[in-house]
Amino acid sequence: EKALGPFVIKITGPLIRIVNDRFPSSVKSAILETLGLLVKKSGKFLKAFMPQLQTTFVKALNDQDASVREMGSTALVRLMTLSKRIDPVVTELANATKAHEDELDIQASMLQTLGGILADVEIGSKVSENVIQDVGATLLSYCVDSADAVRKAASGCVGAVAQYYSAEGIQKLIEELLEESDEWYIREGSCRSLCSVYKFCKQEQVKDRFDDVSRFATKLLEGEDNVSTFLH
Repeated sequence: EKALGPFVIKITGPLIRIVNDRFPSSVKSAILETLGLLVKKSGKFLKAFMPQLQTTFVKALNDQDASVREMGSTALVRLMTLSKRIDPVVTELANATKAHEDELDIQASMLQTLGGILADVEIGSKVSENVIQDVGATLLSYCVDSADAVRKAASGCVGAVAQYYSAEGIQKLIEELLEESDEWYIREGSCRSLCSVYKFCKQEQVKDRFDDVSRFATKLLEGEDNVSTFLH
């Protein structure tokens, strides 16, 4: 890191400038990967580039190529470890998911990035309560979406945001997810979301509902649709 430090600024500026040029997706992915590594290895030297890097990585999430979106997502999550103001980025991503409802793969990438940011407690603890509640509502609406990519991305992130809820908020969320539905994709999304909640939340926050969740999962296992396949 010390050896790289003096050259980081000289390297980063040109990379930011050219990543938006009309290069093939493979080249863009490589540039984004390099920028992400620079953030990881020498982040303290890049504070002057924070706004430009943030814009670059968020823009990459809108790319049609999956590898570009993946590298942009990874780099943005890393960049957030250096930032003190997380609310604007989280809000921007939450709003962007609604703006891309006709581009499901991009929407899923936005949701996965939101989850990546909030999964890291060091980052997520800087997000205000109001923004957490707004993001939670957004994820809850998409975790029962009929589109597979969107539903799976959102449901995998529900626990990441729920870990910042109050005890009462977590109980209310679990209650909502336990509601029965005639639609298999809603049952699957609820089941995935419950798995996520139990993954991220502390045991003492969710142990009282374990029997209810077990009965819910057992009932789904007895079904003959996609949900029972997922549970197996």
